[in-house]
Amino acid sequence: MGAEELSTALWQQRVQLEVLSFRLETQVLHLGSGSTVRLRLTASDIDAAVERVSLEHLACHLESAAVAFSWGAPPDAPLRTLAAVAPPGIWPDLLQEHLAEMQALYTGILAGITANETALSALLAAEKPLLDGPPSPEESPDAAVAAMLERRDINAAREAAQGARLPLVAEFLGLHSEP
Repeated sequence: MGAEELSTALWQQRVQLEVLSFRLETQVLHLGSGSTVRLRLTASDIDAAVERVSLEHLACHLESAAVAFSWGAPPDAPLRTLAAVAPPGIWPDLLQEHLAEMQALYTGILAGITANETALSALLAAEKPLLDGPPSPEESPDAAVAAMLERRDINAAREAAQGARLPLVAEFLGLHSEP
């Protein structure tokens, strides 16, 4: 394990962060079109992307701990620290480049989360309250079931977007995820 393996792991994590950002944007586009039909799918896509980012982060963490040890840094050193203690040559600049790109991607992800929350909140605010009792004569039982399913999908989409905060990734990048 060495700096080359760490750089490869960082590239892989960058790719997965881009995919996550795309999935968040896709969900916002569906919400913006007024369609909730695909929310279950977009939420599932976001969940899968979060899982892949988390797995890539684990790989980065393992590689960075090994590199940190060989460079005399603490094993849990953030990427900025690794760039600072890197031996002269290509590694300080390359690690700084990875850091800058990943920070930009993470900032975009936070913006995507915010856009999702805004769109989902607007959708919930516009939604007719669910019935507490049997449906009124003007509303069919099918409409009540459809409203409950839509609310379930909206909540799943909201939970998926919230799960994209990835606090361990933010910490590694020297950022703080929003609460």
